[in-house]
Amino acid sequence: MKSKFLILLTCFLLLSCGYSKQPIPTDDNATVLICTGLHSHRYHSHFCRGMKACKGETREVTLSEAKEMGLTPCGYCYKTNRKHKASYYDDWDD
Repeated sequence: MKSKFLILLTCFLLLSCGYSKQPIPTDDNATVLICTGLHSHRYHSHFCRGMKACKGETREVTLSEAKEMGLTPCGYCYKTNRKHKASYYDDWDD
């Protein structure tokens, strides 16, 4: 029983430490990934788990190109200042 617990704890620690968010790139010539799917609105790092959900084609573009397309940084792979997920109701007045 104790050995199973230690194995599970070790796996959890290895998985949780294996991925950390990166700072948002500042160099406009840095390359980022985008998804050409209909509902795509973020740009991603090269190792982002969010790209698995891409329904379109994956393309590599420069950061400046992604910004010109109106794309914003992905919350999975980049450190953002957002405290909560944007909601449809955020724009409603009480």
